[in-house]
Amino acid sequence: MRWCVILMAIVLSLSSALAQSTWKPGKNVEVVAGVAAGGNMDRTARAIQAILQERKFIPSTSVVVNKPGGGQALGLQYVKSQAGDPHYLSVNSEPLLTNRIAGRSPIEFTDFTPIAHLFNEYIAFIVRADSPLKSGQELVERLKTDPAAITIAVGAALGNVNHIALALLMGDIKADVRRVKIPVFNSTGESMTALLGGHIDLVIATLASVVGPASAGKVRVLALTSPKRLPGILASAPTWRELGHDVTFASFRVVVAPKGLGKEQVAYWDSVFAQLVETEEWKKDMDRFYWVSNYLNSAQTGDFLRQRNGQLRKIYAEIGLAK
Repeated sequence: MRWCVILMAIVLSLSSALAQSTWKPGKNVEVVAGVAAGGNMDRTARAIQAILQERKFIPSTSVVVNKPGGGQALGLQYVKSQAGDPHYLSVNSEPLLTNRIAGRSPIEFTDFTPIAHLFNEYIAFIVRADSPLKSGQELVERLKTDPAAITIAVGAALGNVNHIALALLMGDIKADVRRVKIPVFNSTGESMTALLGGHIDLVIATLASVVGPASAGKVRVLALTSPKRLPGILASAPTWRELGHDVTFASFRVVVAPKGLGKEQVAYWDSVFAQLVETEEWKKDMDRFYWVSNYLNSAQTGDFLRQRNGQLRKIYAEIGLAK
């Protein structure tokens, strides 16, 4: 009997120690978006924060913090400065890698702890509904003949995912992307306004920015960078692969945390995001914005970022933007 009591005491002691060693957030969690409110990165951050709060996936409060500036660089610097603190989550896309490749920022993706890869977002080549360009193949022929004859907007900055999609197409057809006229607008919204006003010929944009104008019949999608056709309003849009061009590319969305997190803290966030991506709320957002779910845990996300960094370095060198 005495040994049973002693054994029970040991078990309870070990259980108590294990419970105390399992980390959970002990204060407010900041979900940081390095963009202003309203954009795709902000949408992602707010979707994450809402589910964390409503589903009670974390025992503390949480809030979205917008840190726009420098192509996500200010937001990344803010999170980097919180080294070792697992209460900060940064939602990011390609600038996590390309800011360093282009020499815009000294911050490396290795300055952070990878937490999760969430989804892919494909890219559309669009024209006005009344554009003389009727198909993706017509666009290709024009670009082969005289790349400088077409004015193409790629959103807010050279070197972004839309510019990369154009570079991949130009590489496939053996044409020089640096000869294309690419005016720089402050946002995809501004470039869309310019397109509808007849000031430019074509806009390349991620799908969340395209669905509204396409649904309203204001634009026509010439081709998509997805590996296969997408449903809904985009069902009639062909892929570049269908048209005979090996151009598949997607913007990624990842979550990183400050460098220096412990194994238990990483394991905690792994568990949270594995649950989050299975919720109905998250799946509705996937469908609404044509985001393609592709969850990877912390270790897998680290591998993904290393692989994508090498790919983007090569592309940036080809388009003359690598430093």
